[in-house]
Amino acid sequence: MKTTLRIALLGAVFAAPAWGTEPIELTPTGYLQTAAVVFDQSSIDALDPDTRAPLNDTRFLVRRARLGVRLTAGAAYAAVELDANTVRGMRTRATRALAGIQTAADDWAIAGEMGLMATPFGGLLQRSSRRRATLERITAERALFPGTHDLGAQLRGRWRFVRYQVAAMNGAPIGANDFAAQDPNANKDLIGRLGVDLEVAGLTLIGGASLLVGEGFSPGTASTKDAVQWQDANQNGVVEATELQPIPGTVGRSGANFDRSALGLDVMLSLDVPKLGRLEIESELFWAVNLDRARVPADPVTLGRDLRELGVMASVTQQITPHARLALRWDHYNPDADATERIAANLVALDRSVTTWTAVLAWTTFAPFTLSAQYDHEDNRRGRGADGRPARLANDRLTIWAQVMR
Repeated sequence: MKTTLRIALLGAVFAAPAWGTEPIELTPTGYLQTAAVVFDQSSIDALDPDTRAPLNDTRFLVRRARLGVRLTAGAAYAAVELDANTVRGMRTRATRALAGIQTAADDWAIAGEMGLMATPFGGLLQRSSRRRATLERITAERALFPGTHDLGAQLRGRWRFVRYQVAAMNGAPIGANDFAAQDPNANKDLIGRLGVDLEVAGLTLIGGASLLVGEGFSPGTASTKDAVQWQDANQNGVVEATELQPIPGTVGRSGANFDRSALGLDVMLSLDVPKLGRLEIESELFWAVNLDRARVPADPVTLGRDLRELGVMASVTQQITPHARLALRWDHYNPDADATERIAANLVALDRSVTTWTAVLAWTTFAPFTLSAQYDHEDNRRGRGADGRPARLANDRLTIWAQVMR
C-alpha cells in the first residue's frame, strides 16, 4: 500500500502541468561506453604494494554509463547526470547537477547557472565524452582539469556569432587527487572564455581564448618528535650502541595558498567532404602555472618554485560514408618545464613530458551504435635504461570499445 501511494504521488508531481504557471518538460539523456583492453604494455599480473589495487589493465570494463535528465519550465531549467564505471572498482557519482535561468532572442541569448558543471575553459573540456572520437581525453586535460567538472556559478551567452562565458568555481574538480569536489580555501578560481561560432560558405569555424586565475592550497606538514632507529647490522638480534641512529624531529609547516593560472587557445574547422562525410580539424593549446591537479600535482610551497605546464593537441576526424569514421590525434603534455635531476655531479634538465599518438577506426553503420578500435602509442621518459638514464617507458594500448547513446 505504501509503495502504491508513493508511486501515485511521484506520478502526480511529474504529471503536474506547471511550476507556477509554466509547463514542465522532461528530457532524458544517456549513453553507455563499454571497452575491452586487448593489449597494454604497462599491465602486469600483480598488486600495487601500497594500495593493493590490481596492476593488470588487460580486461573488460564499463568506462562510462551515464544517465541524466533535463527539466525546463519556462525560463528556468535544471539538469542532473549520474555516472557509473568500473575503472577503479565499481563507482557511482554525479557528473552534473545544476539549476539555472535563461532568456533569448534572435541575435542574443544569456543564461546564469549554479551547481556542478563542466569547467568553461577551452573547447575540448566542455565537449561531452559521447561526442568525442576517442575513448579518453588528452593528457593535458586529465592533468589540469581532472574529471572536467567542478562546482561553481557561471554566466554564459551569445551575441550573433560571439560566445562568452564567465565563472567562479571551487578549483577542485571531481577527479582531483586531493580535495575532489571540495574547496580547501576561501578563494575561488575565476575562469572565462571568449570565442566565435560561425559558418561561411559551408565551412564552420569554432574557436576561442580562455583564461583562469586562482589560488591552490598546500596542506603543510605535521611536526615530528625526535626518535631512535635500530638497524641490526650483524643480525644477532641484540641491540648494540653502534646500531642505534638518532632521527631528529622536524618542525611542522602550516597550510598555505599559492597562485595558479592558465591560458588556452582552441580552434576547430569542419566541412562536408563530397562522397565521404564530415571532416573536422582541431587544435588546442594550454599554458599553465601550478595548475596540475592529477598527474604531477603542483605544490610550489613545498617545492620552492613554480611549475610551468604546457599542453598541445592536434586532431583530424573524417567520416567515411555512413559506415565508418577515422580519427587521428597527437597530444603532448609537459607537467614541469623547469624540472632537473642530478646525474653524477651534474645538474641536468629532466624531460617529464608525455607524447601520445592515437588512431581510431569506428564502424558507424548502425548509429547511434558505434564500435571502435583504438590504438594509443605513448612516448615518455619516465622509465630508466640499464645505465640509469631516462628511457622510454612502454605504455602502448589497444582497446576495442562500443558506444550507444540517446
